[in-house]
Amino acid sequence: METVHTSVATLTLLEDSVILLQVNSHSDLGVKGIIEIREANFKLNNGNPYCVLMEAGEFTTATKEAREMSATKEHAKNRIAMAIIQNNVAIKLLTIFYLKINKPVSPTKPFRTKEEALVWLREMRDSYYSKHKKK
Repeated sequence: METVHTSVATLTLLEDSVILLQVNSHSDLGVKGIIEIREANFKLNNGNPYCVLMEAGEFTTATKEAREMSATKEHAKNRIAMAIIQNNVAIKLLTIFYLKINKPVSPTKPFRTKEEALVWLREMRDSYYSKHKKK
């Protein structure tokens, strides 16, 4: 499995077009970190459309600017879907806030387990590629 490390996260290509994004504990995601993550996603999937499985570390936060940027069409270019693992109350609250206030352009859903999230991401990926011929 190919892996890329950024200043705020570790990203791993789990399977065809599915990237695991593990945000470091005690990270405060800012615009710079979000841009690094986007660039790593493109690198791992050779610029092709991809899905993201996000796991936040303990005490992870995100700035208002980073949340806003992450939800935009420009930033989400080539992102088919994103699943967020809600492994603690703080992440659950941050996810609810992100979904209701920032309204990400790509399908984004919270999950309790990685397994549930992967099932959904595979469905989203397969549906996308059945509609669009994979490069």
